[in-house]
Amino acid sequence: MPHNACESSRCGTRWLWCAAAAILLTLHPPAHALQDAPPPAANDASSASTTPDEPETEPTDTEPARAAPDAVEPPVPGLLNPALDQHARIADAQRLLAAGGDGDRAVLIRALAPDSPAGSAQALLQAVLGNGTVASGASGGPPPSWLIGALGAALPNAGPELTPMLLEALSRSLSRDAIEPLIAFVQTQRPPEKLALAFNCLRRQSGREDIGPDAAAWAAWWREVQWIPEGEWRLRVGAAHAARGARLARERQAMVARVVDLLGRLHTVTPVDQRSPLLASMLRDELVEVRLLGVDFASRALVNAQPLDASVTSAAFECLTHVDPLVRAGATRLLENLAPEEGRPRLLDALMVERDPRVAAPLLRLLAKRPSPAYTDDALRWLEREGPARDAAADSLLALHRANTLADAARTRSLSVVRGIAPERLTPGVLRLMGALGDASDAPVLQELLGHADRAVRLAAAEALAAFEPGVDPLLRAAATDTDIIESAARAVIAHRRTATGYRAFEPIARGAGDRALDALRRVALSLPLSHAAVVAETTDEPGAREAFILSIADRLKQAHDEAADAARLVAMLADLRLRRDDASGALAALDMLANREITANALLDRLRLHACLSLDRLDDAAATRASLSDWLDWIEPRIENQAAVRAFERASSLFGAPDGGEAADRYTRLATALRPSAPSPTVTSDASPDPDPAPPPGDDTSPEPGDG
Repeated sequence: MPHNACESSRCGTRWLWCAAAAILLTLHPPAHALQDAPPPAANDASSASTTPDEPETEPTDTEPARAAPDAVEPPVPGLLNPALDQHARIADAQRLLAAGGDGDRAVLIRALAPDSPAGSAQALLQAVLGNGTVASGASGGPPPSWLIGALGAALPNAGPELTPMLLEALSRSLSRDAIEPLIAFVQTQRPPEKLALAFNCLRRQSGREDIGPDAAAWAAWWREVQWIPEGEWRLRVGAAHAARGARLARERQAMVARVVDLLGRLHTVTPVDQRSPLLASMLRDELVEVRLLGVDFASRALVNAQPLDASVTSAAFECLTHVDPLVRAGATRLLENLAPEEGRPRLLDALMVERDPRVAAPLLRLLAKRPSPAYTDDALRWLEREGPARDAAADSLLALHRANTLADAARTRSLSVVRGIAPERLTPGVLRLMGALGDASDAPVLQELLGHADRAVRLAAAEALAAFEPGVDPLLRAAATDTDIIESAARAVIAHRRTATGYRAFEPIARGAGDRALDALRRVALSLPLSHAAVVAETTDEPGAREAFILSIADRLKQAHDEAADAARLVAMLADLRLRRDDASGALAALDMLANREITANALLDRLRLHACLSLDRLDDAAATRASLSDWLDWIEPRIENQAAVRAFERASSLFGAPDGGEAADRYTRLATALRPSAPSPTVTSDASPDPDPAPPPGDDTSPEPGDG
């Protein structure tokens, strides 16, 4: 068929459709127009049921004749009623579009006719475009396919107000029936602004960005695609739109990059104390990228201790209602660092309506900083939902538990949820919650996860298992090959096995595993009762290791009250170790750990203090001890070749005198003879006159003693 004939055929079809619409309006008025219509009169010629050959039926007694009422016009549809305000007419058009019956369609098509009541076409187009106009940013969908012919027919004679609306309505349809009127429109003499709008509509429909404002080029394109199969048409349009979308995305990305770069430079040159207004404006910007940049800059400012005023906090709170979840999540993280005193109700409101786990997670962490039962239900809701917010929900419930504000019902529900999660899906936060709320029956599940490939899961399982006594041995075994678990093993020993045996089991694991492991070993040692610590010290053969162990619990020794005897036992071991390596000062320092402690008389401590003082030649301090003569002689005897021994013997003689007899007297005499050969024996008694020039008795030497005091 020739092209012109085809076009004539299409135009003829379109006008036939308009004529049919008018007939439909006559034959099938809208439903609301017939609701209150009276029944036809008995003598109405259009409704008479008799023929000229039949006589008219006379009224009977049982069926009285009815008077013929005046003819009543059917009510005018609201869309076509100029007496109604525009909002009411738009609402009626929306109702008719939704109903879509034959009569409803006829009314809508009638509204686009050239002789339709004033404002009818505008009300219809506003309804099609989303109850707005092109200028106001209408956001409606495409018009129904049965209305496109009437829209195209109304375009050639439309006034300046309707033309943009008709073009916009047609451009929203990808049907070729909607393109044909636009092709015809751009080939006529129109104002430049109307032609520019029509060309834009064609580009939007077809996706062809390569065809400019050239009516001949568009007509040539239309001749090429007008009669191609529908499937090929859709493929072409889809490909063109995809290319157009990709180009627009690239252009937008480039534009955003320039804006972000400029804002970054502006932020750099702005003085630090004047950046808050700039950051607040960035947080309120329409571009998501700019908002996220504002979050980044504000977070950096807080890290660098730069001041931010209340405008930044207010803008961050406003971001909690943004449509993009990345903006909401970034704002929540920023508020987490801002730590505002006010606004907690807004956080709770945001969590209540939040559906994106990427946003719920930081919200839960932020609220958990100050645990409140107000978020319990929301935390439970996210705990029951698998995803990235589950861990944060578990940690927030754990914070409530630690603050003693988790109700029993919530505790029971939380534990039920946690135990209902498959072991392979248990996450670190959930495992920590299990350790806090569970019991020993949960130990087997946790034990199986000690070998998990994910380090975070292993650590969380170990931390949870440390809460239960059956977990001690599995943790010790796991810690022997996995140094990450040593901390949890130490906590388990401290919680459930604070004995010398528990320490001995943990010690070889911690030795050689680094400084952190040694710190853990020290914590275990500090947790031991001093009686068990003394057993550990006594069974440590190597002097250096024994001293190191005692020193690791020195704080306990200084603070011992109820365990004074065991503290003295350990101090004595430390002092003895130091004396054995001639560290008298160190021995005194060890003994001074107990200087402020009221310890019952301890002969061992007195003896050690005496020996330390004598080793330092501090005879007055030695004399102040409660040590016995035997303790003095014990120190003097191995040092008889030393002058310090002579001075010590003389001070002991002056303090105690000579023993009256027995083994002590023999020992004293032997030392006296070795130290002072001329000294008389204390055990010899005789009536003979004394030596005319006797040697001075021990202790009478008035010469100064070096080191006294």
